Amino acid sequence: MEGLPSPSTPLEPLTSLELPPKIWEDSISNCITILLEKGTSIYEYEVTFSSPVGDRGQLDNMLFCQHKDILRGGIFDGVTMYLPHELEVESVTSINLVTNEEHEVTFVYRSKDSLEKSRHFYNSLLNKIKSELKLQWIVREHFSPNGAQTIPQHQLEIWPGNVSEIFTEKGSVKIRCDSFDSVLFRPKQTALQVIDDVIHQTSGNQWKEVVQKHLIGQWVMTRRYNKVYSIDDIDFSMNPTSTFTCADDTEMTYIDYYMRKGIEIRDKNQPLLVHHSKRSAGNLKIILVPENCTMIRRDVTHTGHVTLEERKSATQKWIKNLRSNPRCVKLLEEWGLQVAEILVEECVTLPG
Repeated sequence: MEGLPSPSTPLEPLTSLELPPKIWEDSISNCITILLEKGTSIYEYEVTFSSPVGDRGQLDNMLFCQHKDILRGGIFDGVTMYLPHELEVESVTSINLVTNEEHEVTFVYRSKDSLEKSRHFYNSLLNKIKSELKLQWIVREHFSPNGAQTIPQHQLEIWPGNVSEIFTEKGSVKIRCDSFDSVLFRPKQTALQVIDDVIHQTSGNQWKEVVQKHLIGQWVMTRRYNKVYSIDDIDFSMNPTSTFTCADDTEMTYIDYYMRKGIEIRDKNQPLLVHHSKRSAGNLKIILVPENCTMIRRDVTHTGHVTLEERKSATQKWIKNLRSNPRCVKLLEEWGLQVAEILVEECVTLPG
């Protein structure tokens, strides 16, 4: 996690992707079947921390890295934990590796149900699969930077995109896919360079207003982990030497925060970028350092019509990626799930 969320803001469950109906017109050979083992149960727990953590990456580390044996197969959406087995403990102790603070994590039992009945679980599972496949979320769709094609002379990258939905039908789980390409303009320019250019070209105090016009509403990609964020605001009252309050009530500068992640911030006077994560409760605020952000621009959503054969080929690639990813395979196996090798020739559209 490169952006710094406010540690006092809680998280909420990830919401499922809402898809326009036209995406599924003439949907043939675009479904991946995941076989469901009969009798598999799902246990649902509410997860609470003794004090706020804020950083979603730290939440996952404090749960799955530090207690992987207890929480094997767990799917966590920020509030709810889904498990394929019943927990034998009601709480565990975890360490926040950024602040070194000790937290008591409590699990409150909610319910037990059959696996095929929990639609929200499947959406959380699909989000977990996409995360393991390193797909990036931009606007309302996912893209694969690993499959990008570069056109250097035009400073363009073509990223394979994917819209998907997961559901159950006739004793099996299906992932319905729709693939397309998106053209990204990605110059070798950081957000800090944009700010510096504006300052040198603008007289007086108007430079802040001009910077806002240039940056707010644009998209950036962090340079080390390729995380994509929209710029929703610019805080000119803050810079990398500003401090924030950690979960243990200690103060830390943004420079020190990034240094702990192995990232050196050189310009100590640059203003900070703000991203409001609408996928988190309380409109989670993520702080970004312009020096660490490369500008990107998404110019074209769909590069052309996707034929049935192209759709079939893209879905087969999805199957290959799922079956060849050890973490995805292990996750599915822990839930008694398995990816089928053949495509479903036709997927019916579920009623809304």
